[in-house]
Amino acid sequence: MKGMNEADIARCRVLKANHLSCQVLASDNIVEPTSLDAFEADFQAIVELSKAVLQPSGNPTGVQSSSSSASSSGLLDVRCPLSVVAARCNRPHIRAQAIELLGRTPSPRR
Repeated sequence: MKGMNEADIARCRVLKANHLSCQVLASDNIVEPTSLDAFEADFQAIVELSKAVLQPSGNPTGVQSSSSSASSSGLLDVRCPLSVVAARCNRPHIRAQAIELLGRTPSPRR
C-alpha cells in the first residue's frame, strides 16, 4: 500500500470488511449453524480489519473521525460487518471481540 495515506488505507480496510461480510451473507451454505464454521477466517479478518480502522491515530483527523463522518454521510463503515460477526460467528472469542468493537464504534448521526 505504498503511496497511500492513512485515510485511504482505512477506507480499503472498511471496504474489505464489508466485502467479507457480504460473502458470508450471500453464501448458499448457511443451512445450519455449524456451516458457518467455514467462515471463521473471514470473521477473524473482519475483526482484525475493524480493529485497525478503529484504533486511534496520531494524525489530526484520525481514523475514528473519518469513520464517524463516513457513517453520518451514509458511506460504508465497520458496524455492519461487525454485526454479521456478532450474529453469525460460532467462536465465542471472535464474537466477543466483534461485540466489544461494536461498542467502540461511533453511533450514526441522523
